[in-house]
Amino acid sequence: MFEADGIHDEEAWSVVVRGSARELRTDAELTAARELDLHPWTPTPKEHFVRIAPTEISGRHFRLGEQPEQQLGDGTGAA
Repeated sequence: MFEADGIHDEEAWSVVVRGSARELRTDAELTAARELDLHPWTPTPKEHFVRIAPTEISGRHFRLGEQPEQQLGDGTGAA
């Protein structure tokens, strides 16, 4: 499973990919992956590439807004 999430000023999203994953190891696979011009979210060198053969992809998109006030109880579990 692979999950990626993002949040912006007024929206957020989440994508989940399920499937079989394998590390890319051959020179040809690594060269092809590097040519995709992918950029990591954290600016550090990434030397390992993984290919996922997806069997299921799902995602959600949210519009962010004010959080409603939460009414707290007295801790007894009674409403």
